[in-house]
Amino acid sequence: MAKYIDSIVKHTLDNRDLVIKDSWDFLSKVKNNMYHEDLILVTIDICDLFSVIPHDIGLEWFNYYLCLNSSLNHDNILTIRSCMEMVLDNNFITFEVHLFKQVQEVAMGACCAQSFTNIVLAQWEDLYVVNSEFKDKWVLYGWYLDELVLFWHGSEDLL
Repeated sequence: MAKYIDSIVKHTLDNRDLVIKDSWDFLSKVKNNMYHEDLILVTIDICDLFSVIPHDIGLEWFNYYLCLNSSLNHDNILTIRSCMEMVLDNNFITFEVHLFKQVQEVAMGACCAQSFTNIVLAQWEDLYVVNSEFKDKWVLYGWYLDELVLFWHGSEDLL
């Protein structure tokens, strides 16, 4: 089921400019005219991204983002959301000879885990970052996996 979900949603963010695909993509976004004497390079590591997304909020944001930003119809989105909920609620891991059910967090080993966390992160970004009152201070902003990068043109106090 996780492979099915991933096959449907993994390309949802392909055209999102704020996603950095790899090192070459990042370097292509950095331009000579971005440099200013007061430019501050900021990198932020989202610690334990997979483990900080509660299932309920993650599913809500996953669903909402797909509704607004994918070409999937309503029925397909409901199906994908239901499947994602089953994956999140029925993840089992083994340790030594014991079987454990993972009751919270996103299982990093699930095929759809990266797509799920990326879509949730994109929704968070839409809610709290993209329309920030400080957007005019960004020279460049983007993210790759769980790393945010920001070229800030402004004072450290505002940062």
